[in-house]
Amino acid sequence: GVWGLGGNIVVGAGNLDFLNAMSIEIPDEVVTTRRTWEESGGAFTPVYMTINEDVVMMLRLEDTVRSDARLAVQLMSKEGVEMSMLTGDNELPAQAVAAQVGITDFSFRMGPLGKEAWIRDRRVKREDVGRPANVAHNAEEALEAGILKKRRAHRVAGSVGMLGDGLNDGPAMAAADIGIALSCGLQLTIDAADI
Repeated sequence: GVWGLGGNIVVGAGNLDFLNAMSIEIPDEVVTTRRTWEESGGAFTPVYMTINEDVVMMLRLEDTVRSDARLAVQLMSKEGVEMSMLTGDNELPAQAVAAQVGITDFSFRMGPLGKEAWIRDRRVKREDVGRPANVAHNAEEALEAGILKKRRAHRVAGSVGMLGDGLNDGPAMAAADIGIALSCGLQLTIDAADI
């Protein structure tokens, strides 16, 4: 989440983790609204807007998948490109988008260091080839797992690329063999990319 000061007023926006970190309680009516949305079956990410210590608004953000995205994934798969989706979203929206585009390997609730660790993990030859990779979702997990410790990367067959559009994608794009920024992304992300 993010917060800032306007005069003597603290204004913030973020997810449940943000509210917990700021010690802000969620009003019952907001919880009821979120549960109603969840029961409707939509895959969304709630964003809570706060003023001082009160939740004053909840936004429902949903991803719209481009009509040609599934075809692009199929074409790249036919060319031997293995694709995974790394997102900061919660599980339900991540699962819905992955299903819509035909990606079966996806990770959710990943921050910048978790994404970077995931990329670095794919670039390092592992003794347990064929076993699931050790994916960290945050900096603490990455450090505990030893993924972010300083070590020399050993090349594996192929290259690891990262396509991103947001600030959370920058570290992973910089760690990848090829970083690709969407032209509509943030300038910092574009600057971190190779393409």
